Amino acid sequence: PSATVTVYVSVKLEKMYYGGMKSLHRSRRRQTLDDWIEETKCYKVLVPPLCAEQHAYLRRSVGDQHEDRRPDHLNFRIISKEHPRLVREGIDLVLRRPLQLEERAAYDPFLSCEVHGLDGKVVLMFGRNPFRHNTINDPGFGGGIRHQHRLEVSIQGEGIGRGGSLRFTVQCPAKVGSGQSHSGKARGNTKQGLLCECNLELRELRGPLRLG
Repeated sequence: PSATVTVYVSVKLEKMYYGGMKSLHRSRRRQTLDDWIEETKCYKVLVPPLCAEQHAYLRRSVGDQHEDRRPDHLNFRIISKEHPRLVREGIDLVLRRPLQLEERAAYDPFLSCEVHGLDGKVVLMFGRNPFRHNTINDPGFGGGIRHQHRLEVSIQGEGIGRGGSLRFTVQCPAKVGSGQSHSGKARGNTKQGLLCECNLELRELRGPLRLG
């Protein structure tokens, strides 16, 4: 019988989303007419669209050869590479850094912004501005401490896998006045024409403002 060897294959998040073929070079031991040799072999691993983390792709009898048993099976396990903008959490994609709005965004009647996720996908958000009527009642405002309203956004259908979401935070400098809270909904779409609804919840974030 053959032994099964697990081989982990790191793949970009974009390939995990769109699917495609991944090439992997790996050392293999095999027998020739004269002796046993080590050679480098290129394996092709099929990555399905909306690929699950640690998706298994089994190739039979393509691994090392042995004197006393059949060649090894290779069980390729597909895992996500680190992404500069996103973190994968199951079937969800989470933006690493908050989207910081300018101070004037707290006064505009409508909110409009772009969110760059996976390469080739840009989410456009537009709707009634939930920050406009939310203020902070704090006489110490402006004394070195910046107050931030925070909007938690989840867009279903923009993750990796059925039911997955793209999640990110939008931050906006708060206006001074009588404190309120607000929640609502906005709509967003992508440049690929997909229309989706974002459930928005507004929170207040207090503390020094840190960008990046």
